[in-house]
Amino acid sequence: MALTRILILDDCNLRHGLFQEYLDGAVRLQHVHTSDQALAALQTDTYDWVFLDHDLDMSYGLGRTGSGTELVDQMVSLGVPLNRSTHYIIHSFNPDRAKYMYNTLAAAGFNVHRCTGAWMEDKALALLANGGAYELPERWADPLSWE
Repeated sequence: MALTRILILDDCNLRHGLFQEYLDGAVRLQHVHTSDQALAALQTDTYDWVFLDHDLDMSYGLGRTGSGTELVDQMVSLGVPLNRSTHYIIHSFNPDRAKYMYNTLAAAGFNVHRCTGAWMEDKALALLANGGAYELPERWADPLSWE
């Protein structure tokens, strides 16, 4: 059986570390820190889960990092292959931009969900790490429940 493939776009090394800690060896993780890195990954590989942050901090010495908004606009305009079995999870502490990302991807037909950044840190990784991991929490499907 093939390993579950996960792409995580986040500027926070702590969140990258949480994915590594919870899921190391259980899945194939690809970590990216900029919107350009994420776009390149999405154009060249397929994933089961894609976690997208919006606010990307330039303080990590990466130069231009872009944003989640920039990434989803490019995904749609450049025609990133649409794989309906891929779950795109927007996990941002920026609710306005997260809603924009969600609405843009949903309108283009992507299988998109959203959770708060805090919820992702607390619960999502534990869900992915356990045996029943691949059921999405019901509240992720309801944009009106966003905090």
